[in-house]
Amino acid sequence: MAKRAAQRVDLMCVAQADLRPDPRCLDGAPAGAMQLVHRESVVQFINEVCEDFSLQTQTAGLAVSYFDRYVSKVGEKGLCKKRVQLLAIVTVLIAAKFSEIKMPGLDDLCEVAQNKYSKPELKSMELETLRVLQWELHAVTPHDALQQLAIVTNVSSETCKPFLDHAEFFIDMSYYEYKSLSFPPLVIAAASLLCAWAHLGNVKALKAHLPKLGQLCRATEHDLMKCQKILQEYFNKTFPQAAEAAEKYRQAALAVNRPGTSSPDTVMAALDSPILDSARSVKALAPDAVPVDMTGMRPEFCFSPAASRC
Repeated sequence: MAKRAAQRVDLMCVAQADLRPDPRCLDGAPAGAMQLVHRESVVQFINEVCEDFSLQTQTAGLAVSYFDRYVSKVGEKGLCKKRVQLLAIVTVLIAAKFSEIKMPGLDDLCEVAQNKYSKPELKSMELETLRVLQWELHAVTPHDALQQLAIVTNVSSETCKPFLDHAEFFIDMSYYEYKSLSFPPLVIAAASLLCAWAHLGNVKALKAHLPKLGQLCRATEHDLMKCQKILQEYFNKTFPQAAEAAEKYRQAALAVNRPGTSSPDTVMAALDSPILDSARSVKALAPDAVPVDMTGMRPEFCFSPAASRC
Protein backbone atom coordinates (compact mmCIF):
# COMPACT_ATOMS: atom_id res chain seq x y z
CA MET A 1 0.00 0.00 0.00
CA ALA A 2 2.80 2.43 0.91
CA LYS A 3 4.55 1.71 -2.39
CA ARG A 4 1.41 2.49 -4.39
CA ALA A 5 0.85 5.66 -2.38
CA ALA A 6 4.41 6.76 -3.15
CA GLN A 7 3.75 6.15 -6.84
CA ARG A 8 0.59 8.26 -6.68
CA VAL A 9 2.55 11.02 -4.96
CA ASP A 10 5.08 10.87 -7.78
CA LEU A 11 2.29 11.30 -10.34
CA MET A 12 0.93 14.23 -8.34
CA CYS A 13 4.34 15.91 -8.46
CA VAL A 14 4.13 15.90 -12.24
CA ALA A 15 0.45 16.86 -12.47
CA GLN A 16 0.51 19.75 -9.99
CA ALA A 17 3.00 21.86 -11.94
CA ASP A 18 0.67 22.86 -14.79
CA LEU A 19 -2.39 23.79 -12.73
CA ARG A 20 -1.00 26.11 -10.08
CA PRO A 21 -2.19 29.72 -9.77
CA ASP A 22 0.21 32.61 -10.04
CA PRO A 23 1.47 33.19 -6.46
CA ARG A 24 1.52 36.94 -7.16
CA CYS A 25 -1.81 37.15 -8.98
CA LEU A 26 -3.11 39.89 -6.66
CA ASP A 27 0.09 41.90 -6.31
CA GLY A 28 -0.47 45.42 -7.54
CA ALA A 29 -4.06 44.89 -8.68
CA PRO A 30 -5.40 48.04 -10.42
CA ALA A 31 -8.13 50.25 -8.99
CA GLY A 32 -11.59 48.87 -9.54
CA ALA A 33 -10.31 45.30 -9.48
CA MET A 34 -10.26 42.72 -6.70
CA GLN A 35 -7.50 43.52 -4.19
CA LEU A 36 -5.42 41.25 -1.99
CA VAL A 37 -7.30 42.51 1.07
CA HIS A 38 -10.50 40.96 -0.36
CA ARG A 39 -9.12 37.45 -0.76
CA GLU A 40 -9.70 36.20 2.80
CA SER A 41 -13.33 37.25 2.58
CA VAL A 42 -13.72 35.41 -0.72
CA VAL A 43 -12.26 32.21 0.73
CA GLN A 44 -14.52 32.56 3.74
CA PHE A 45 -17.53 33.09 1.50
CA ILE A 46 -16.70 29.99 -0.56
CA ASN A 47 -16.39 27.93 2.63
CA GLU A 48 -19.69 29.24 3.96
CA VAL A 49 -21.51 28.43 0.72
CA CYS A 50 -20.06 24.90 0.81
CA GLU A 51 -21.14 24.50 4.44
CA ASP A 52 -24.64 25.75 3.63
CA PHE A 53 -25.02 22.99 1.05
CA SER A 54 -23.21 20.36 3.15
CA LEU A 55 -20.36 20.04 0.66
CA GLN A 56 -16.99 18.58 1.59
CA THR A 57 -14.15 20.80 2.74
CA GLN A 58 -12.18 19.33 -0.17
CA THR A 59 -14.78 20.81 -2.51
CA ALA A 60 -14.28 24.22 -0.96
CA GLY A 61 -10.53 23.89 -1.43
CA LEU A 62 -10.99 22.93 -5.07
CA ALA A 63 -13.28 25.94 -5.59
CA VAL A 64 -10.64 28.24 -4.10
CA SER A 65 -8.08 26.72 -6.44
CA TYR A 66 -10.34 27.41 -9.45
CA PHE A 67 -10.90 30.97 -8.22
CA ASP A 68 -7.17 31.69 -7.84
CA ARG A 69 -6.39 30.17 -11.22
CA TYR A 70 -9.05 32.33 -12.88
CA VAL A 71 -7.68 35.47 -11.24
CA SER A 72 -4.21 34.47 -12.43
CA LYS A 73 -5.48 34.31 -16.02
CA VAL A 74 -7.10 37.75 -16.21
CA GLY A 75 -3.71 39.44 -16.28
CA GLU A 76 -2.85 43.02 -15.35
CA LYS A 77 -6.42 44.29 -15.75
CA GLY A 78 -7.43 42.22 -12.71
CA LEU A 79 -10.81 40.80 -11.77
CA CYS A 80 -13.56 43.42 -11.72
CA LYS A 81 -14.95 43.85 -8.21
CA LYS A 82 -18.49 43.47 -9.52
CA ARG A 83 -17.69 39.92 -10.64
CA VAL A 84 -15.90 38.65 -7.53
CA GLN A 85 -18.93 37.15 -5.81
CA LEU A 86 -20.29 35.83 -9.09
CA LEU A 87 -17.02 33.99 -9.78
CA ALA A 88 -16.89 32.65 -6.21
CA ILE A 89 -20.38 31.15 -6.54
CA VAL A 90 -19.62 29.66 -9.95
CA THR A 91 -16.38 28.05 -8.76
CA VAL A 92 -18.34 26.35 -5.97
CA LEU A 93 -20.83 25.08 -8.55
CA ILE A 94 -18.07 23.72 -10.81
CA ALA A 95 -16.18 22.14 -7.91
CA ALA A 96 -19.40 20.49 -6.68
CA LYS A 97 -20.13 19.10 -10.14
CA PHE A 98 -16.64 17.68 -10.30
CA SER A 99 -16.35 16.12 -6.84
CA GLU A 100 -19.81 15.78 -5.27
CA ILE A 101 -22.70 13.39 -5.83
CA LYS A 102 -25.26 16.09 -5.14
CA MET A 103 -24.77 19.73 -6.03
CA PRO A 104 -26.64 22.98 -5.30
CA GLY A 105 -29.23 24.14 -7.80
CA LEU A 106 -29.05 27.43 -9.67
CA ASP A 107 -32.10 28.77 -7.83
CA ASP A 108 -30.41 28.07 -4.50
CA LEU A 109 -27.20 29.77 -5.62
CA CYS A 110 -29.13 32.81 -6.79
CA GLU A 111 -30.71 32.97 -3.36
CA VAL A 112 -27.28 32.81 -1.72
CA ALA A 113 -26.37 35.92 -3.71
CA GLN A 114 -29.67 37.54 -2.66
CA ASN A 115 -30.83 37.31 -6.28
CA LYS A 116 -28.17 39.73 -7.39
CA TYR A 117 -27.47 37.44 -10.32
CA SER A 118 -29.88 35.62 -12.61
CA LYS A 119 -29.62 32.00 -13.69
CA PRO A 120 -28.53 33.00 -17.21
CA GLU A 121 -25.73 35.08 -15.68
CA LEU A 122 -24.57 32.11 -13.61
CA LYS A 123 -24.62 29.85 -16.66
CA SER A 124 -22.71 32.39 -18.73
CA MET A 125 -20.09 32.85 -16.02
CA GLU A 126 -19.76 29.10 -15.65
CA LEU A 127 -18.96 28.69 -19.34
CA GLU A 128 -16.50 31.58 -19.22
CA THR A 129 -14.76 30.11 -16.17
CA LEU A 130 -14.47 26.71 -17.82
CA ARG A 131 -13.02 28.38 -20.90
CA VAL A 132 -10.46 30.33 -18.88
CA LEU A 133 -9.50 27.19 -16.94
CA GLN A 134 -9.37 25.34 -20.28
CA TRP A 135 -11.62 22.66 -18.78
CA GLU A 136 -8.69 21.39 -16.70
CA LEU A 137 -10.56 20.65 -13.50
CA HIS A 138 -8.73 17.62 -12.14
CA ALA A 139 -6.28 19.67 -10.10
CA VAL A 140 -4.15 18.18 -7.33
CA THR A 141 -5.19 19.58 -3.95
CA PRO A 142 -3.40 19.45 -0.59
CA HIS A 143 -6.20 17.21 0.72
CA ASP A 144 -5.52 14.69 -2.05
CA ALA A 145 -1.82 14.81 -1.31
CA LEU A 146 -2.33 14.39 2.44
CA GLN A 147 -4.20 11.11 1.94
CA GLN A 148 -1.24 9.61 0.11
CA LEU A 149 1.48 11.10 2.31
CA ALA A 150 -0.34 9.77 5.37
CA ILE A 151 -0.12 6.24 3.95
CA VAL A 152 3.57 6.59 3.12
CA THR A 153 4.38 7.94 6.59
CA ASN A 154 2.24 5.24 8.22
CA VAL A 155 -0.21 7.63 9.92
CA SER A 156 -3.35 6.68 8.02
CA SER A 157 -4.85 4.19 10.47
CA GLU A 158 -7.92 4.94 12.58
CA THR A 159 -5.75 5.29 15.70
CA CYS A 160 -3.99 8.22 14.05
CA LYS A 161 -7.20 10.11 13.26
CA PRO A 162 -6.69 12.87 15.89
CA PHE A 163 -3.27 13.56 14.40
CA LEU A 164 -4.66 13.68 10.86
CA ASP A 165 -7.44 15.99 12.06
CA HIS A 166 -4.70 18.44 13.05
CA ALA A 167 -3.04 18.15 9.64
CA GLU A 168 -6.36 18.59 7.81
CA PHE A 169 -7.08 21.68 9.84
CA PHE A 170 -3.83 23.29 8.72
CA ILE A 171 -4.69 22.43 5.10
CA ASP A 172 -8.12 24.04 5.48
CA MET A 173 -6.42 27.07 6.95
CA SER A 174 -3.80 27.26 4.18
CA TYR A 175 -6.42 28.31 1.64
CA TYR A 176 -6.86 31.59 3.50
CA GLU A 177 -3.16 32.42 3.47
CA TYR A 178 -2.15 34.19 0.27
CA LYS A 179 1.51 33.32 0.87
CA SER A 180 0.67 29.63 0.56
CA LEU A 181 0.15 30.11 -3.20
CA SER A 182 3.93 30.09 -3.49
CA PHE A 183 3.97 26.39 -2.64
CA PRO A 184 2.64 23.40 -4.59
CA PRO A 185 -0.14 21.30 -3.03
CA LEU A 186 2.23 18.49 -2.00
CA VAL A 187 4.44 20.89 -0.06
CA ILE A 188 1.41 22.37 1.72
CA ALA A 189 0.23 18.87 2.66
CA ALA A 190 3.69 17.91 3.93
CA ALA A 191 4.01 21.17 5.87
CA SER A 192 0.61 20.50 7.45
CA LEU A 193 1.91 17.15 8.69
CA LEU A 194 4.94 18.94 10.13
CA CYS A 195 2.66 21.46 11.85
CA ALA A 196 0.62 18.63 13.36
CA TRP A 197 3.71 16.87 14.70
CA ALA A 198 5.05 20.15 16.08
CA HIS A 199 1.75 20.95 17.81
CA LEU A 200 1.66 17.54 19.41
CA GLY A 201 5.25 17.83 20.59
CA ASN A 202 6.50 14.89 18.55
CA VAL A 203 9.85 16.35 17.53
CA LYS A 204 11.21 12.87 16.90
CA ALA A 205 8.59 12.11 14.23
CA LEU A 206 9.00 15.55 12.67
CA LYS A 207 12.76 15.15 12.26
CA ALA A 208 12.46 11.54 11.15
CA HIS A 209 9.93 12.22 8.39
CA LEU A 210 11.25 15.58 7.16
CA PRO A 211 13.86 14.13 4.72
CA LYS A 212 11.40 11.53 3.41
CA LEU A 213 8.70 14.13 2.84
CA GLY A 214 11.14 16.34 0.99
CA GLN A 215 12.13 13.46 -1.24
CA LEU A 216 8.51 12.48 -1.93
CA CYS A 217 7.41 16.04 -2.71
CA ARG A 218 10.53 16.86 -4.72
CA ALA A 219 11.14 19.80 -2.44
CA THR A 220 13.99 20.90 -0.24
CA GLU A 221 13.73 20.62 3.52
CA HIS A 222 14.14 24.39 3.58
CA ASP A 223 10.99 24.84 1.48
CA LEU A 224 9.02 22.46 3.71
CA MET A 225 10.13 24.28 6.86
CA LYS A 226 9.42 27.66 5.24
CA CYS A 227 5.87 26.59 4.39
CA GLN A 228 5.41 25.18 7.88
CA LYS A 229 6.54 28.50 9.36
CA ILE A 230 4.08 30.45 7.20
CA LEU A 231 1.18 28.21 8.27
CA GLN A 232 2.22 28.38 11.92
CA GLU A 233 2.50 32.17 11.87
CA TYR A 234 -0.91 32.47 10.25
CA PHE A 235 -2.37 30.16 12.89
CA ASN A 236 -0.79 32.18 15.69
CA LYS A 237 -2.16 35.42 14.24
CA THR A 238 -5.67 34.14 13.54
CA PHE A 239 -6.16 31.92 16.59
CA PRO A 240 -4.03 33.45 19.37
CA GLN A 241 -5.82 31.67 22.22
CA ALA A 242 -5.69 28.30 20.49
CA ALA A 243 -2.03 28.91 19.64
CA GLU A 244 -1.24 29.55 23.29
CA ALA A 245 -3.11 26.41 24.34
CA ALA A 246 -1.36 24.38 21.65
CA GLU A 247 2.03 25.56 22.88
CA LYS A 248 1.21 24.45 26.43
CA TYR A 249 0.14 21.09 25.10
CA ARG A 250 3.31 20.80 23.02
CA GLN A 251 5.49 21.59 26.01
CA ALA A 252 3.69 18.94 28.07
CA ALA A 253 4.18 16.40 25.30
CA LEU A 254 7.88 17.26 25.11
CA ALA A 255 8.15 16.76 28.87
CA VAL A 256 6.84 13.22 28.47
CA ASN A 257 9.72 12.47 26.11
CA ARG A 258 12.51 13.92 28.25
CA PRO A 259 15.16 11.54 29.64
CA GLY A 260 14.04 9.87 32.81
CA THR A 261 10.37 9.86 31.89
CA SER A 262 8.28 7.23 30.18
CA SER A 263 8.33 7.86 26.44
CA PRO A 264 5.38 6.81 24.29
CA ASP A 265 6.28 5.02 21.08
CA THR A 266 4.12 7.23 18.90
CA VAL A 267 2.40 10.56 19.01
CA MET A 268 -0.92 8.78 19.33
CA ALA A 269 0.31 7.00 22.44
CA ALA A 270 1.16 10.41 23.83
CA LEU A 271 -2.41 11.48 23.19
CA ASP A 272 -3.59 8.63 25.39
CA SER A 273 -1.21 9.35 28.26
CA PRO A 274 -2.83 10.54 31.52
CA ILE A 275 -1.03 13.89 31.48
CA LEU A 276 -2.55 14.79 28.11
CA ASP A 277 -5.90 12.97 28.08
CA SER A 278 -8.33 15.76 28.88
CA ALA A 279 -10.94 18.06 27.33
CA ARG A 280 -10.63 18.32 23.55
CA SER A 281 -12.26 21.64 22.93
CA VAL A 282 -10.40 24.95 22.88
CA LYS A 283 -13.29 26.62 24.69
CA ALA A 284 -13.04 24.06 27.47
CA LEU A 285 -9.28 24.36 27.93
CA ALA A 286 -8.13 24.38 31.52
CA PRO A 287 -4.89 26.11 32.63
CA ASP A 288 -3.15 22.71 32.54
CA ALA A 289 -1.87 21.26 29.29
CA VAL A 290 -4.56 19.53 27.25
CA PRO A 291 -4.86 18.54 23.61
CA VAL A 292 -6.24 21.18 21.25
CA ASP A 293 -9.20 19.99 19.24
CA MET A 294 -8.78 21.06 15.62
CA THR A 295 -11.78 19.10 14.34
CA GLY A 296 -14.39 21.62 15.44
CA MET A 297 -12.37 24.63 14.37
CA ARG A 298 -12.34 26.21 10.95
CA PRO A 299 -10.80 29.57 10.13
CA GLU A 300 -13.25 32.32 10.92
CA PHE A 301 -12.79 36.05 10.71
CA CYS A 302 -14.34 39.05 12.38
CA PHE A 303 -15.68 40.31 9.05
CA SER A 304 -18.46 38.83 6.98
CA PRO A 305 -18.04 38.08 3.28
CA ALA A 306 -21.51 39.51 2.74
CA ALA A 307 -20.19 42.89 3.79
CA SER A 308 -17.69 42.83 0.95
CA ARG A 309 -20.08 41.83 -1.82
CA CYS A 310 -19.49 43.79 -5.00
